[in-house]
Amino acid sequence: MEALFLHLLASYGLWFVVTQSHLPVWHGIRDALALKYSTFGRWLLCAVCSGFWCSLAVASALAAPELMGGVTVTLVGRLFVQALAGAATCYLVEAHVTRLEAR
Repeated sequence: MEALFLHLLASYGLWFVVTQSHLPVWHGIRDALALKYSTFGRWLLCAVCSGFWCSLAVASALAAPELMGGVTVTLVGRLFVQALAGAATCYLVEAHVTRLEAR
């Protein structure tokens, strides 16, 4: 259960940095990419889309020792399910935060 909580929290953290952060270097790169590539811009606006890929990156990083041993169907399936859980978490947390900010 602790590993799941770490995964979901790290997924939201990465998603937030990628999509919302105002870090000087990243902010400029993100905005330039969004202007140049409309698909990237739409990807940033979708919490489910960007949450999925951020969560997949986190799941892959956490499973790095297993990945070194070789990719199996079971491992790919688990990473996919974890990415879906992370996408749902990013969407739900962002929807809740947006609702709270609107008050």
